Amino acid sequence: MADMLDGVQYIYNYAQSVSKPAIANLSWGGPLGPHDGTGLFSQAMDNLSGPGKIFTISAGNNGTGKIHLQKTFSPSDISVNTFLTFNASLPSKTNRVDIWGDSSKTFFIKFILYNNNTSPTALCSLA
Repeated sequence: MADMLDGVQYIYNYAQSVSKPAIANLSWGGPLGPHDGTGLFSQAMDNLSGPGKIFTISAGNNGTGKIHLQKTFSPSDISVNTFLTFNASLPSKTNRVDIWGDSSKTFFIKFILYNNNTSPTALCSLA
């Protein structure tokens, strides 16, 4: 990410040196992060941008894949369940989970590993 920030800053600096406005576009996006402007990369880009310095980014290449889950909890509704699967065509069976929440509130995370949807095993719990 630092290299991308440096590249955008270089474009803005060059544009300013020739008295031109600049638009930097990253045709790159990804499923990680809050996607609401509060992530560190978003904040850094906001700090670089301004009059004559515009930044755009694509929404990602995940198409119609259901890759995000969002929930607002209440005192009587405190859990959410979902399944993550592995892509059978990939040699490495790994997955990534990106979780964020309100830093002033406590939340609990529990992962359970299933073997062909049977034999649940508690993998780990985080509070």
